[in-house]
Amino acid sequence: MEETALLHLPAGMRLDQLQITEQGMMIGVRATAPTSCCPLCLEVSSSIHCHSYRTLRDVPCAGRPVQLRLTVRKFSCRNPECSRHPSFPNGSQTLSSLSPE
Repeated sequence: MEETALLHLPAGMRLDQLQITEQGMMIGVRATAPTSCCPLCLEVSSSIHCHSYRTLRDVPCAGRPVQLRLTVRKFSCRNPECSRHPSFPNGSQTLSSLSPE
């Protein structure tokens, strides 16, 4: 069985690392989608601005703590009329969505 099916990962995400120790379990997940839409103007971009990491705690599994480490990418909007254009400060991302902005 494929790891993404086992973990029910959304499209565009893949299992990058699975580490089980006596202290707990660490699951690394990486965004793989080649493009993303700007949340303001909806223009598609393949221009990656940066990578960021987020660590989330999950409920224990078999009595061991579980951490989920997400590697996500932030895309730059190339629409010069959009307020998220690279010459403007970018807004914050939320952890409620696993997909990059």
